[in-house]
Parts: sequence; C-alpha cells; structure tokens
Amino acid sequence: MSSELRLDLPAMKRLWGDLLHVSLAFSSIPYEEAGLQEAVGNPHLAARVHEFSDGWRNRREVIVQSLDSIWHACRAIQATFEDVDTELARVLDQGG
Repeated sequence: MSSELRLDLPAMKRLWGDLLHVSLAFSSIPYEEAGLQEAVGNPHLAARVHEFSDGWRNRREVIVQSLDSIWHACRAIQATFEDVDTELARVLDQGG
C-alpha cells in the first residue's frame, strides 16, 4: 500500500475545461424542427422524425446536466487539492 497521493493538477484543469467545452457545445446546438416534418413528405415518417427529434432533445438535456455535474466536480477536486497543497507548503515553510 502506498502512502503517496499524486494528482496531476494541470491535467485535471484540462479535463474539466474539456468537459465544460463539450457541455457548452451540446447545449448550444439549435433545436430546429420547423419544416422538417413537411420535408419528409410522409405523415407517418414525419411523426417518427418528430418523435426522434423530441427524444434527442430530451436526451441532450440529460447529457448536458451530467456533463455539468462532472466538470463542476472535477473543478472542485482540482481547487481542493490546490488549496491543500498551498496550505501544506505554508505549514512546512513555517517549520510546522
């Protein structure tokens, strides 16, 4: 069993930044269904397109919420480890 704990803080910062970027990309996708149902020409197929579109929009909202939770957690982990590292360095510098 190791008594060492290491965390690559720059990598953690990149991770939550990348997750934030993906979340913003997903949340900025425009939801445009106008005219799509008419464009397919078949009423049954139009209904299926509408059903799929609604399902995707709902699923995308869940994905964005999940990504937001994860990047917030990663950011909190990074900040906590930075705070602990700073505090430990301060104590060691004071000879404690």
